Amino acid sequence: MQEPFVNHSAPCVREKYSLHRTFVMFRTLGLRHLIVVDNANRIVGLISRKDLIGNAIERKLQQALVSTSVDQSGA
Repeated sequence: MQEPFVNHSAPCVREKYSLHRTFVMFRTLGLRHLIVVDNANRIVGLISRKDLIGNAIERKLQQALVSTSVDQSGA
């Protein structure tokens, strides 16, 4: 019997997916972990929210997000 509240389709990204889009995906979906797959959909890694926060990457990506949204709103 299958549980009614279990989601068996975990979100994932390809191993060549951009860091910026990965960050946006984390923020938009409120994720803590994200599976990384290769072209054959085999799991090759796992990204955690803490992986993206390290080395001030969150600040740099936030600046990129702000400048992107300003560019889009001004167009």
